[in-house]
Amino acid sequence: MKVKVKLLAPFKFCDGTVESELEVPRNSTVRDLVTLIAERSNIDKYGRDQVMILAGNKIVGCDDLIDKDMEAWIMLQPMGG
Repeated sequence: MKVKVKLLAPFKFCDGTVESELEVPRNSTVRDLVTLIAERSNIDKYGRDQVMILAGNKIVGCDDLIDKDMEAWIMLQPMGG
């Protein structure tokens, strides 16, 4: 299945882009997608546990299944102090 991925600052793919279309196996989870993205980006510099994923109009969790033709926006979790 193809997943459109957009990385929001400070994340970016190793080639400097912020958008990509990735191929994932059927029945993949969001955790699988984050692992794939981490192999191709700078996410691990900030920590995978600091990532928030939006798909459509909702926040998805690591154990959620990837929907066909999903569009995922990957961003840092908002933090306050």
